[in-house]
Formats: sequence, C-alpha cells, structure tokens
Amino acid sequence: LFGSPLSALKTVVQKKSASSIPLPFTLGTVTNCALWAVIGFDIVDFNIYFPNSLGLFFGLVQIGLKLVYGNGKSQEGLTV
Repeated sequence: LFGSPLSALKTVVQKKSASSIPLPFTLGTVTNCALWAVIGFDIVDFNIYFPNSLGLFFGLVQIGLKLVYGNGKSQEGLTV
C-alpha cells in the first residue's frame, strides 16, 4: 500500500513528470507513518515502527520525485 504509487517510478522518470503521484495522499502517508514510527520506537515495538518506517521512506521518495519532476512540462504556447 505505501509503495503503490512507486510502481509508476519508471514511467515518472521516463516522462519526467510526477503527475501520477497524488500529493495529498503522499503527504498524508508521510505524516501518518512518521507519527506511528515515533510511537513504535518509543514503546520499542518492531511491528509498529518497522512497517511505518518503510512507509515513511517510500513517502519521502515520492515527495522527492514530486519535487524533482513536478507535474511535467507546461502546455503553454501549444495550439490545438
């Protein structure tokens, strides 16, 4: 679930557009996973901190892709 938008990683890099990565979902994932990872580390529960740490990592990768590629090239100046 956490890494599902990363399944389009090859397409994002090839097209140089991260428009297929949903930003609100990604921000929610990062926030949720960060908070649960902190709780998991605090109570030393592997079953909480490990999957949420992975989710946090994947979420940060998605945000990085969004920052690097944005939504792709602007369509201004093109006539149809």
